[in-house]
Amino acid sequence: VVDRAILDKEVVVGKNCQIGYGDDMTPNKLEPTRLNSGITLIGKRVHLPDNLKVGRNCKIGTDLRPEDFPSDTLTSGETIEDRTYVHGWERELARRISTTP
Repeated sequence: VVDRAILDKEVVVGKNCQIGYGDDMTPNKLEPTRLNSGITLIGKRVHLPDNLKVGRNCKIGTDLRPEDFPSDTLTSGETIEDRTYVHGWERELARRISTTP
């Protein structure tokens, strides 16, 4: 279920995900003047894990994978971003190197 959310291109929504979940309208903690109307933003190439619940006014960065989500709930007003690598290709390269024996 996706309610009041903007999903960028190449986003994969896992099974039984709920985006824009609940009635809590807490403004986003990092961008309260921009994300305060209930819209949730999901960046490019994000792969949301199965059974994830995302509240309102949330911001999910780009190039995130299921293992990047610490729990199955992202409460209203929260942000999750991995800024370790600026570009997605750098992040993917780092993953490949770290899994190489």
